[in-house]
Amino acid sequence: MRSDDIIDVDVSSGAELTEDGALSNLFYYSRVLHETLMLDLGWLVHVSTMAMILLMALGIAMGWPRFANSVSGWHKGVAWGLLPLLVLSPLTGLFLAWGISFTGTPPATPAAAPMTMVEAVRQVGAAHDLTGLVWIRGRAGRLLARVVDGGEYRVFAVTREGLVPGPRNWVRLLHEGNFAGMWSALMNVVISTAFVALMATDLVIWARRRFRKRRPRSFRASAAPVGTPA
Repeated sequence: MRSDDIIDVDVSSGAELTEDGALSNLFYYSRVLHETLMLDLGWLVHVSTMAMILLMALGIAMGWPRFANSVSGWHKGVAWGLLPLLVLSPLTGLFLAWGISFTGTPPATPAAAPMTMVEAVRQVGAAHDLTGLVWIRGRAGRLLARVVDGGEYRVFAVTREGLVPGPRNWVRLLHEGNFAGMWSALMNVVISTAFVALMATDLVIWARRRFRKRRPRSFRASAAPVGTPA
């Protein structure tokens, strides 16, 4: 367990796990790296994300580019061809960081005695396969469960009468790419690959301009046509 308020449970046996698995740790620390750079630098992630969106806006303001079969042409083609998806990823990330979800007020759940975690797991298991259970958390005096439901990660309020579906947080669903199963996951793969390709081609373009050998002044002067000022 990573902290006192996090309990890992084996959904097949119901036993509490005293050690995290390697895959679980990989996903956990990948998320910490993504959100805080492992150094509590969440503010830097926010600033760099806003800078990315600003650069995209400046690129759009420069107008429609000329495409060519070159590194620069492919860079522009990827950027313009996938522009809506490339803007969607950092924009929804900022909305998540700022707590913007557009979900409104969640529906009220019936007042009842607090449920234990074991009771909540049983209630979720009665309606869904527990292999699709992502987490169960206490929020504002009630228990919420996130479950993979038809390829979508949905949040339900767990009550003694059953599960009450909550409003869809489309900001999170779009950013995480878990609203349409394999297809939304593939969308995130395309976005990630495009960002890597843009970074790589941009570095190549920058290196060509930065380290291009300049011809000596004397060579340029001798190569100039006769009667033309050097």
